[in-house]
Amino acid sequence: TVDQAVQVWDPTTGKSLARFGGVKADVTALVFAPEGKNLVAGLRDGTILLFDVSKVASMSMPESKLHEKDLESRWADLAGDNAAKAFQAIGTMIAGKNQSVLFFRSRLKPIAVSDPIKVSQWIADLDSDKFAVRQAAAKELEKAGTQAIAPIREATKQNVSLEAKRRLVQILNTLYDVPSPDALRTIRAIMVLERIGSPEAQAILETLARGAPGAHETEEAKGSFERLAQRAGHTR
Repeated sequence: TVDQAVQVWDPTTGKSLARFGGVKADVTALVFAPEGKNLVAGLRDGTILLFDVSKVASMSMPESKLHEKDLESRWADLAGDNAAKAFQAIGTMIAGKNQSVLFFRSRLKPIAVSDPIKVSQWIADLDSDKFAVRQAAAKELEKAGTQAIAPIREATKQNVSLEAKRRLVQILNTLYDVPSPDALRTIRAIMVLERIGSPEAQAILETLARGAPGAHETEEAKGSFERLAQRAGHTR
């Protein structure tokens, strides 16, 4: 802050959790230690300060009880394009961690590896004379996500019609631009599970991390699971 103090906030509630004053120079860098119990501040004069934030996390949000209707509503918000509502849903589900983990257990599944033969057929179907066939193929390729990128790239180099090539490039751009609503929901749910960090939450992350290699959801789950394991290692 301008008065040369370090303040810690809970982003999901906007609540101030801690304030560390007595800083004698401008703070130019802040980073949490891997185990999450200390906050390191680098000052402009070369000083490094270590703040104990081990009790801050427990202050951030009291556990709340969520009903099935609440969970279903938040689940829908996680897939929406309204970032503010999705952010609120993340905070609410973190607060109701026990119900959220049980809810996620039945809904989050690892991304299945796409059959390369089916992927090839979907690519071929993009050149079909029937609109319904082309639409269905495009949807399936989008569902396949990053697994379809390499085959689509290869197909654009082959002798295909200009219309089919246009569709392939369009799908490729879609896969690169933003995750699908389902993928976005899973990625946001993974954020919730990492924040909860319980053994049950970690078990779900470990399962998701075994999904199709390269898929957005798989890579996000791997990253979250590895970070939690690293923190546990530092704690021990």
